[in-house]
Amino acid sequence: MMTPGLVEMLAAHLAAQSRDGGWMFTGEGDQPPHPNTVGHRWCTAALAMLVESCEPEVDRSSTGER
Repeated sequence: MMTPGLVEMLAAHLAAQSRDGGWMFTGEGDQPPHPNTVGHRWCTAALAMLVESCEPEVDRSSTGER
């Protein structure tokens, strides 16, 4: 469950994005971030919250990776 503050932060981020079907979070230019970048950011956040595992569940179907 997300905290109200996180929901508000994500809502503000979404409101600032264009509605042309682009990515919610981008890496370089308008491309999605590299999966390694997502994993690194997830682990950094998880460790900051003292979560035991920092293995994200990444949906790679949109990137063509398996």
